[in-house]
Amino acid sequence: VLSIILFLVLGSLTAYIIRKKHLARMAIDPATQLLNSEIAIGRIEQTAAPDSGKTNALALLDLSNLRELTIAAGSAKSDTVLREISDTLRNVTRESDILGRFGPEQFILCLPNIEESSATSFFERVQNELDGTSVGNPNDESINVRTSMSIFIATEKFSDLSSVIDEMVLSFSVKSKR
Repeated sequence: VLSIILFLVLGSLTAYIIRKKHLARMAIDPATQLLNSEIAIGRIEQTAAPDSGKTNALALLDLSNLRELTIAAGSAKSDTVLREISDTLRNVTRESDILGRFGPEQFILCLPNIEESSATSFFERVQNELDGTSVGNPNDESINVRTSMSIFIATEKFSDLSSVIDEMVLSFSVKSKR
């Protein structure tokens, strides 16, 4: 009886550990190694209200020329292109920031509890770093990443994040029609 109980306990513990590792892998976008959209948005929704005088800043980054970048690198290396871009984003963000892949050509970045002026300059630096990232075959001419960014600043906890994100995405389509 004792060995059966021990077997069941060890089996349950093993199943728990395997499930936990599986869920952790499912939270990551395989191409970019960033949080996937669902997990990133979930963490942003859980972000607490900022301290007095600070904000929660949200940015949606759209890669305007992903197709061109993928062609320049070779279609077989499209994941490499995304990984280079995500590495650039990871290198300029802080540990406390929430960074994830939002869509095929989009990334989402949340800066919790930050001064508005710091958030604005931080987002500018992120966009400059991205726009300074070049992709291509070293023997050929490389192409710089081109991005568009939509920013939302909140002085309280994000209450209707899906509507905010919808408006941010809509701003990209409005810009592209001009």
